[in-house]
Amino acid sequence: DARMGTEADARMGTEADADNLKEAVGLPRETRQPSAKKSSLSARGKLRLIAASLVLMVIVFVVGLSWLNSRHLYLSCGESSVHAERGRFFPWGRTDLPGERWKPLEPGSQCENLTSKSIRELENTFLNLALSHANHNLSQTPAIDLGRTKELLAQAELLARDPRSEEARQEIKRLNQDLEYWHASAEVDDALQQLTSAQKRFEAAAGRTRHTNDAGERAAFLGELLKAAKRGHLEDSKLANPTRPSSVGAAPETMPTPAKPVQHSEKPEAEVSVEPSIDSHATTPQSRHPQVPSGGVLL
Repeated sequence: DARMGTEADARMGTEADADNLKEAVGLPRETRQPSAKKSSLSARGKLRLIAASLVLMVIVFVVGLSWLNSRHLYLSCGESSVHAERGRFFPWGRTDLPGERWKPLEPGSQCENLTSKSIRELENTFLNLALSHANHNLSQTPAIDLGRTKELLAQAELLARDPRSEEARQEIKRLNQDLEYWHASAEVDDALQQLTSAQKRFEAAAGRTRHTNDAGERAAFLGELLKAAKRGHLEDSKLANPTRPSSVGAAPETMPTPAKPVQHSEKPEAEVSVEPSIDSHATTPQSRHPQVPSGGVLL
């Protein structure tokens, strides 16, 4: 080993003397090739640089795609619901838009998936879908699912806040009035059921009470009232504002003509009539019997 080291040193010294001699006479020095060890180190550094560059490019690519995905808006039509969604920045995917106006809706018969970058376009699509469901519910006879229809119209109002949605706001107002109509109709149905129950109770009590004597009259009054209400209009103007009995046991002052009037007088109807005077003018059929109560119930 010592001998080999001495020979290497001698060789290097000889090469240095040769280079110095060539430099002294003006000749160029010989270019020596780098050693294998230095070449291997340089190649390893290049590989590391290339790997780092590739990793950086992948990171930039992923961030760019995530940013593009977050700028997209989606209308997703599912089997049971429709969602308004926005793309996530990271990780990739979608998430539902927050807020009451973006609550999921029922899918319609013509629901189509939508991808857009405009929030205005998504609002209009979601608004039209909500109004379509509300119109469908209110167009039925009778209207169906009034509670859900009220929620749809409230959601539509939130979606129509844009100043350019004036026509949609007018449509929502009209649909709200339809909703009030069907709410009132439902209340009338409930009232008719209660009146029907009351009529049956009066009929059951007629002629069997000790302290009252107008159960039959009340039953007849309610019967006529129910007939007119079920027909959808009042046939007689007196039914519009009937005078209800002021207290239990008192006979009503004015009452609609019942189908089968209950008579409590022992005198026949003919004995109640009064002949008109000679000097009186021609009387109409309504004024021939002035003493007969206008309600048609003979007391």
